[in-house]
Amino acid sequence: MLFITLHSSIKADFEKDISANSSNNLNYLLEGKDKICYLTFDDGPNPAITPKVLDILKEENVKASFFVIGKLVDNHPEIVKRAYDEGHYIANHSYSHNNSILYRTF
Repeated sequence: MLFITLHSSIKADFEKDISANSSNNLNYLLEGKDKICYLTFDDGPNPAITPKVLDILKEENVKASFFVIGKLVDNHPEIVKRAYDEGHYIANHSYSHNNSILYRTF
């Protein structure tokens, strides 16, 4: 199951496209003989870094997965929209990614 937190301006387009493309992409991966490397980026979007990463990926014609933090998506929806519009995969990495809660000792 895919859980996503996306800004409302891109959520509808993403939900429509993900169901149409998922089965085709999965079939390609399962049947293909190509060597594949999966490129992922976590903890964004970061306005100082993510646009530069997107520029390089576009220049090299490479697609990647961006595991975004919801509160940063709320702050920078235009960066996530750009990544999505350029064909990258967007997934949720949590809303706040609060390490003090995630890794506290019980």
